[in-house]
Amino acid sequence: MSTPIAHYSASHRAGGLLFVSGQIGLRDGALVEGGVEAEARQCLANLESVVVAAGAALTDIAKCTVFMTDIADFAAVNAVYAEVFG
Repeated sequence: MSTPIAHYSASHRAGGLLFVSGQIGLRDGALVEGGVEAEARQCLANLESVVVAAGAALTDIAKCTVFMTDIADFAAVNAVYAEVFG
C-alpha cells in the first residue's frame, strides 16, 4: 500500500461497511510513469491493498467512483477498470 501523502485514514469501518479514501496512482510517494493506464492500474492496486488490509476483497466492493481530469482518457481507464473488476 502506498503511504498517504497527507494525514488521513486510508479506510474506516462503520458497522459492516468499509469506507475507503480516494486513491491515486502513487507508488513509493511518486506518481507512476507510463501515462493514464499505468496510473489507473496503480490506483486500483492501491485500492486493493487498502481493502485487503481491512480484511475484505475487491469482490466486496459495492460502489466505486472514478474521477478523471480528461474525458478523453475514459476508454483507457475503463479498459483497466474492466480488467480489475471484470
